[in-house]
Amino acid sequence: MIYIPWLSELQAIDWATTEIAYGNASEIPETLVRLASDNANEQTEAYDNIRNFLVSEGMRFNAASYAIPFLIRLLQEGLTLRSASVLELLAELTFREESDYLIEGILLHETYMEIPSALEVSMYDGDEKSLSIDLYYKVAAGVPLYCDYLQTGTLPERIQAAALIGYFPGEKSYAKSFLLDTFTSSAPSALAGTAQIAAGLIGLPSSDPEVNSVLTDRLQHEDRLIRWAAAIALAWSTRTAHGYIADLLHECKSLAKEESTEIPYLHGNTWILADLALRSCQS
Repeated sequence: MIYIPWLSELQAIDWATTEIAYGNASEIPETLVRLASDNANEQTEAYDNIRNFLVSEGMRFNAASYAIPFLIRLLQEGLTLRSASVLELLAELTFREESDYLIEGILLHETYMEIPSALEVSMYDGDEKSLSIDLYYKVAAGVPLYCDYLQTGTLPERIQAAALIGYFPGEKSYAKSFLLDTFTSSAPSALAGTAQIAAGLIGLPSSDPEVNSVLTDRLQHEDRLIRWAAAIALAWSTRTAHGYIADLLHECKSLAKEESTEIPYLHGNTWILADLALRSCQS
């Protein structure tokens, strides 16, 4: 049996009093432990169960506030074979709806930062807004780990990690070098494109001349997805889309509707990101 160093902490929580979507909350500790099983099928079943406990149809439940630190520790200690899936679940837990962030952009982060105690919230106090803030910062605590996965993970892990980093503008100084290294390397287009868009979502092109210059160069890249992602990142961050950038965004809107891409945002509907970037420049 795999050794779980934080098992006593996990078992000390009164899970039965927490709110979940389906099932018995007291089963959460066992389910998290099974995510570290050396049996791949058991891990898959455990992942499906923990996701069903914590989130349903865009609703998140307060058991997630207690579970997120343990999900991060599973990743940190390399205890699960489902790392890419866990990263995806953490992204799902960050916002009630991903579109809430993608439509509001950086303003959402600024709204959270207006609350002085936001970084010190340990558990929510019963209302949806405080739960949302709590979950946001619980997931944000893992940004250094996501950056590590971006550098050293498998391709699916790296793509999910890059997308997750794009949710946290407050961590852009830390994340910059990791994102920049990723999209200036010979990374596959889905990974490079995701990292570029993440850089745009957290505002790097508008605040960092180096990132802006690299992304501008990548508007001429031979790979169409990388060109589109660079245009989305620049337009999103700078709130301007003229000339060739606007042409690329319109091209993405037109051609990417035909099939989804491997960039995780909006379930691969990259054309919607292009449309949102154009709309942000017109407002």
